[in-house]
Amino acid sequence: MARLLPLHLFILLLFVGLELLKLVLVNTGSWTNDTSPFTEEYSIASLVSNLFLLQSMGIHDQLTWNYPSWSISVEFYTYIIFSIITGFFHKFKKILNIQFAILIISSLIILLINTKNLNYATYDFGIFRCVAGFFLGSLCYQFFLAKKDIKVPYATFIEVALIVGIYFFIIYAGNNKLSTLAPLLFTLTVFIFSFEQGAISQLLKINIIQNLGKWSYSIYMLHALLILIIGRGFNVIEKITGQSFLTEYTDTRESSVELILYSSPYFMDFLTIVYILVLVAIASQTYKHIEINGNKLFRQ
Repeated sequence: MARLLPLHLFILLLFVGLELLKLVLVNTGSWTNDTSPFTEEYSIASLVSNLFLLQSMGIHDQLTWNYPSWSISVEFYTYIIFSIITGFFHKFKKILNIQFAILIISSLIILLINTKNLNYATYDFGIFRCVAGFFLGSLCYQFFLAKKDIKVPYATFIEVALIVGIYFFIIYAGNNKLSTLAPLLFTLTVFIFSFEQGAISQLLKINIIQNLGKWSYSIYMLHALLILIIGRGFNVIEKITGQSFLTEYTDTRESSVELILYSSPYFMDFLTIVYILVLVAIASQTYKHIEINGNKLFRQ
């Protein structure tokens, strides 16, 4: 709770603020849109489920509110599963690892049967995606502790090979059922990198990358909110100027999304870079003021 909830609740409150602003603008005739405030993915019912981190437990038919928080929802309950299992079996390591293996295999089978690809396992089968990855991580950690003093041969070559392997895996398996096996490849990658013996591992120790790691939860949780604010900002600019900045686009899931498209590709690249810099700057502050202080408050 101390780790996840402060930032989750803070950003959820900001989303609610945007819907309240939309409600005021609609009632004053200043805003016309296809969707009314507090409907569809921003409904009151889904707000309640988000407050209790239940939004990705199969009770909705779409992602809701701050959509990246689906993973925070299933993480929370995966932690509970982990604590219950270890509470009962912590003295019996072999039985504990068998329990982990059963959870991993059964979760991957459920995902393989019920989802088109791993990206579809969010608001409905997200808990199985999280359980598979989390308990693979648990086994990976134990295996690392047992082998941490070994020398990894050709460590730099293996690190590069794994990154290239992940790249091609995502290209060729990212949109089909084989993507369900991604946690296995990622676990192997985490295991090799945990020895920190290759050149890329050393590169990851520089301060800026370490800081990005610290801020990553805030970056992840904020990025959709910032995109929404930018999108609605361009809606307002369109109404004022009469110019078109937004275009409809059908993504790989065959759902329609709105994209910002204006001027040259170079302008769009510039806009993307500005977006990333602003996102990281804001995340560094929410990490400091919301995550750290919220963590302390919860613990107290």
